[in-house]
Parts: sequence; C-alpha cells; structure tokens
Amino acid sequence: MRRSLLTHRTVLGALVALVAVAATWRTTRNFFAQDDVGIVIDDPRNKSMATWDQFLDEAYWPAPYRRDLFRPLTSLLIAGEMQAGQGATISFKVMQVAFYTASAIAVFALALRLLPPGAALATGLLFAAHPVHVEATALAVTQAEVMVGLLAALAAAWYLDRRRSGWPTTREHAGLAAVTLIAANFKESGVMIPALLFALEVFVLPGKWWERWRELSRLVVWQTLAVVTTLALRARIPFENAQGSFVAEAFDGMPIGSRFLTMLSVVPEWFRLMLWPATLSADYGPQVIMPAEGWGLDQTIGLAILVLVGALAWRLRRRAPVLTFGVAWCAIGLFPVSNVIIPTGIPLAERTLFLPSIGAMLAVGAFLAGLPAAFPARRELVARVTAAGVALVAVLGISRSMARHASWRNSHQIWAQTVIDVPDSYRARVAFGTLLYKGGYRDRAIYSYEQALQLWDKVSGPNWQLAEWYRAKGDCDRAIPLYMRTLELTEFAPARSSLIACLAWVGRYAEAKRYAFDGVGSDTYAALFRIWYRTVDSALKVNAPAGTVVFPTARNANLFTDAPDTVRAER
Repeated sequence: MRRSLLTHRTVLGALVALVAVAATWRTTRNFFAQDDVGIVIDDPRNKSMATWDQFLDEAYWPAPYRRDLFRPLTSLLIAGEMQAGQGATISFKVMQVAFYTASAIAVFALALRLLPPGAALATGLLFAAHPVHVEATALAVTQAEVMVGLLAALAAAWYLDRRRSGWPTTREHAGLAAVTLIAANFKESGVMIPALLFALEVFVLPGKWWERWRELSRLVVWQTLAVVTTLALRARIPFENAQGSFVAEAFDGMPIGSRFLTMLSVVPEWFRLMLWPATLSADYGPQVIMPAEGWGLDQTIGLAILVLVGALAWRLRRRAPVLTFGVAWCAIGLFPVSNVIIPTGIPLAERTLFLPSIGAMLAVGAFLAGLPAAFPARRELVARVTAAGVALVAVLGISRSMARHASWRNSHQIWAQTVIDVPDSYRARVAFGTLLYKGGYRDRAIYSYEQALQLWDKVSGPNWQLAEWYRAKGDCDRAIPLYMRTLELTEFAPARSSLIACLAWVGRYAEAKRYAFDGVGSDTYAALFRIWYRTVDSALKVNAPAGTVVFPTARNANLFTDAPDTVRAER
C-alpha cells in the first residue's frame, strides 16, 4: 500500500515536472537580455575561476555600473555556468529550466504535506504553469529568485515533516539555519524563510504556538543567527550608498507615508498578477505606477483588497488553516518588495512575485480542496468540474508562458514588446531608444527618448543623453533646455560643460558665463570651469559672433569620469 502510494505521488510529481518544462522550454531559444549584459557578459570576474573569490568581497554589480547589492552565491552560480558552457547561452537556459522544474516539484511536495493529493496536484500544476514566473526564468540573473523559492519550499516541507514527529535537534536546527543563510546569499528575500517557518507553527501545526515557546526559541535563535550572519557579510561590502542599492524613481526622496500610499495602488496589480496574469510587462515604473500624492481610488481599492483578503484568511484560520498559511506566506514573500520600510529599486517587478506566488498557489489549492465539501449533494460533479478547470487553466498558463518567453528573446525584443504592451512606460522607451542608437538607428532613438521625456522627465540621465544626441547633430537650440533640466535635477559636470559649450556656440555668452561661474565651485573640475569662465568672458567682451567659440566635449577630451546611471531592471 505504501509503495503504491509512493508510486502514485511520483507519477503526479512527474506530471508537475512535465508542465514546468513545457512552460519554460522556450527560453532555451533565447539569448542574454537586460541585466544579463552587465552581470553575465560585462563582468570580468566571470571569465576565470581565479577571480571567483572576489564575489565574496565585492558588490554584485561590477564597475563601471553603480556598485550595489551583494549576492555572492548568485554570482558564483553565474560564473560556474559561464565556465561550464564556455559562455554559451544554452548552458544558462538549461539550468534555468532545471531549477524551475525543481522548484515546481518542491512546491508540489510541500502541498502534499498540507493538502489532499488532488488539491496538491492542482497547486503544483498551477504553480508550474504560472505565466508570472516567465520573468524569473527568462534571465540568468533572475535565477536568484528561483533559488530562493526552491530553498524556501524545501525548508518548509522538511520542517513540517520533522515537527510532526518531534522537534529538530541542534544539528538539524543548524542545517536549517544554513539553508536560510544560503538562500539569503542568493538574494536578500531569503531572510524571510524564518518568518515562513514561524507561520507554519502559527497556522498549520496543532496547538497554540505560544504554549511551545520554549522549544520555538531554539528555532528563533538559530534563524536569527543566520540573518545576522547575512547582514554581517553584507556590511563588509563597500557599496556606493549606505542602503546598498539605488531607489526607484517613484520613491526617490519620498517619506514613508507617501510610499505606503503608492504601494497601496500596487496591491491590485499584485492580486491580478497572482490570480490572472493575462497582461504582463517588463516595467512598472513611472506613468505605469505613479507616485501617490494623496488618497485616491487606487488606494481605496488596494486597501479594500488587503482588508478583505486578510479578514477572510483570519476567519478561516481554523476551518481552512492551509488557506490562511498560504495568504501569510504570500504576505511574507511580498514584504521585502513592499517599499514601505525600505525603498527598493522597483515599485513592482514580476520576477519578485516568485516567492509569494508559492503562498498564493497554496491558498488556491486549499480553496479548491474545500469546494466538494461545500456542495455535498454534488460532490463528485464539483470535483470533476474543478479538475477540468485546473487542467484548462494549466494549459492556458503553458500557452501564455511560451508566448511570453518569445518576447524575452533578447533586449531589443523585450523592450520593443514592452513599448507595445505598456505605451506609458517611460523606462521602456528610454531603454529601447538606447538600443536603437547603439544599432545606428539614431533618428528613431531620438524619437523614442522624446516620447519618454514627455511621459516622465524627472530623471537626469535621459535628459542629458537626449541633449548629447541633439548636440551631436548640431542642434544646440534643442539641447540647451535639456541640459538645463538635467542640472535642475542633479549637479552633473559633463552636463554643465556641454551646456556652456552650447550656450557659447549660439552666442548666449552671458548665460554661459553664469553657468561657468557656478561650476567653479566644483571640487573636481573647478580648474576647467575657470578656464571656460575666462573664455566666455572674453567672448562676451569682444561680442564674438555666434558659432566661433568652441569647447572640447566631455567625451572627446576625456575630462569626465562620471556619467548618469544606465537603465537597469534588476533589483
């Protein structure tokens, strides 16, 4: 009987694995895209095993990018895949499919410990076919998301088994803490594993958790040790800012209350992407998700969803504990990217939903498990309809995932598709314009930037870049306002120098003199601005004709080493 049951579960697990492979195999035909360029291709540390020790002492992002984040195990994984495949894309893609399949099996294994086999199968199938996971499996860098989800599901399944037969030993606690430490060094969200284990104690395991606090304290101590060790390792790294990462445009300079209001407007998107991700996007930046300036309809809807889902989960905590646990898992998984306590580089990214989607699918599985009992007179019919519905949704999910993976073929393809999917995305137009310019399509690139800045002009980099392109065409009249806008947003010496050059070229010497005078206060480039100040002053005194005063450009003269951040998606 036991052998028959094991065989049955193995067959079900194989079915889940098959669906996972079907949903992701299309990625093996793709190439590197987005942040893979900086992290995989451009990082010299990946080229030789002799430099791998640097991953343990340096930031995740290499120079010349802003040096931030610390994910040493992700870096080592990428470097290992690079060496194994000698740089071939297929080596990364095969591993992405393998890790994703393993995570789907792990989620199914966890569901088997919480739900009847049929509901567990539904959970595994829906997770494996979920289209929101495409972004987490499309890039080499997003393997970090999958690894955290895989380790979290395995840790929860093991802990559940162990607790049902007693309490973990000291050695087992140490091993569980090691899993948390490993996950957190793949990506920061791994530090949420202790909260997931505690949620098992609160909502799933029998008895009142506070009555077994003495035994639970050992779990707390060991898991706290893992988190503190992670923070200590991270504290050694010389980041470019104290937080260790940049802040998204939507949250730059925003107080905690405004961030809370902004994230309330994100809640409906979370809800939609978890349950019916018909529309997907590679960007949810400004104009897609706008910084909240006050209470509005979006905040009302977001708060209503939080309250209703939370209240329902709490009310059903005894009748449907797995549903409550699934909601709790989802909330815990979303916390690191909630942006309320600590602002991150994104208001929303589909890849960050990988970990919380495990909880969402567990909650869906628990809901489906309770449907036949809710209709006792038609129990068998409801079970069959439910099974058919799950099969249909899984097929639709596979189809949508395959189609979406085609959009991630390379950076050009995904950004072009994002412009189509989300026309209001300023970031997509900037990224697409940058790629067009590098490809020689300069007029189309300029048009893409113009459209982007009409949507959102509150970031210095795109303003400066478009001004440079105008100036390269000899159109200083259009470049000057953009240089000025750049300096309104941030003090940036190359923009100031180019502005002075353009103002002098069109004969606006008095303005050029004023901007040169302001630049003299620069610690690094004061000497250069003094020279330019005297030059412009002389031109003003002799009333030099327009088009006769020329300054060396920042790039050609090699005067400046700093430049605005390039567009990066991964955080």
